[in-house]
Amino acid sequence: MQALHITETRAIVPVTRKLTQLRFTLEDLVGPVLEGEEESGPTGAPRGRLSNRRIGQLIPNAVLQCQKASSEFIELTLTYDRTVKVPEYIARERRYRTLTYSASADILWRPETGFCFIMDIPRRAVKATTWILSAAVLGYPGRLSSYDVDRTQMRKVISFLTSMSRGGPGELVRAVFREIELNGNYFDELNIRARDLNKMDLYKEVQKGAGHIHAISFVTPIIDGVGRPLVCRMDSTGAIQIYSQRLPNDSLRALLLWLEEMFAK
Repeated sequence: MQALHITETRAIVPVTRKLTQLRFTLEDLVGPVLEGEEESGPTGAPRGRLSNRRIGQLIPNAVLQCQKASSEFIELTLTYDRTVKVPEYIARERRYRTLTYSASADILWRPETGFCFIMDIPRRAVKATTWILSAAVLGYPGRLSSYDVDRTQMRKVISFLTSMSRGGPGELVRAVFREIELNGNYFDELNIRARDLNKMDLYKEVQKGAGHIHAISFVTPIIDGVGRPLVCRMDSTGAIQIYSQRLPNDSLRALLLWLEEMFAK
């Protein structure tokens, strides 16, 4: 399974030869990681920013490096340290040992549209990653943010997916709704799963009464450059999981272009 996080920029990225030499450490981007620093960051910092200390906790020893830059894609790699707790038993007592290893996340940035795709990084580290990405490539941390998919945008995505789009129609197989009023009753959450879900009367009734579409699972059409359908899940935070064997880079870029077209409709 591959996980993607979609973000969007508020500025067009100029592609230059200098960008192919881009390599930044965490300290280059956010300054020294201070243990006593407050979460709000130093005085005068942009509103909503993470503190240097918090960024250092989420992606410790991070190094951001540009691998390739063109007018179509900017390809970057973020390496950082991850820690996991491994259980072990000593005299029947359960304890945990902390292990640290080096992890990496691939990043595809679309200069023409401002979309950015961050792959295989924990959800809790997305904000810290977008912070240093914006600081490194755009020179200011506030120009990159998560791509929130509201109810209207989610309905547009479903409509595009299930219509005769490029490659033929896909299939909606699951939807998670929140804040629903149905037949005089209120539900915090409803999860509906079925083949060709969008054609069911129950689905249409729930969608009309739902204040929020939290997540959908779907089967894509055959995508040019991939050569087969893919099973995916997308939620309202812009996170997408691909339930298949790991895609090669060419297929992944083709999928991201298809996703970009789907979001643009």
